[in-house]
Amino acid sequence: EYMEDFTRALMKGFSQEDGSKVSLKLDIESVPLPADLAIPCGMTINELLTNSLKYAFPGKTGGKIEIGLHARGGHIELGFRDDGVGLPKGFDPAKAGSMGLKIVKNLAAGQLQGTIETKNNPGAEYKIRFRVDKDGQEKKIS
Repeated sequence: EYMEDFTRALMKGFSQEDGSKVSLKLDIESVPLPADLAIPCGMTINELLTNSLKYAFPGKTGGKIEIGLHARGGHIELGFRDDGVGLPKGFDPAKAGSMGLKIVKNLAAGQLQGTIETKNNPGAEYKIRFRVDKDGQEKKIS
């Protein structure tokens, strides 16, 4: 519920004056997260969504953004994809020049203690995986 509310509010805040329409599809599993993971997870989604809305669809009349969040055997998998212009050739999130993507990298690797994978499909795609607990122990997710 929280994810849906805040992503829809962000989408509304970025509504295009030129009439272009970007649709948002959420595939969010109800996954209880402690605050020390929920907050950086939400900040990561905020940064990725903001970047897509600002840069992915220049001159296009519309586009699609998909966000997924699922428990996968002791890990959480956060997926984000848009069908916009994509990432620059040879893009490396570790060397990202934009502040937003530096924040995403730092949140994924630092606060979430996870991994980030990027792809062009042809739009931008990000997959972030992190453990539910930070001491490396497998933990059942209910």
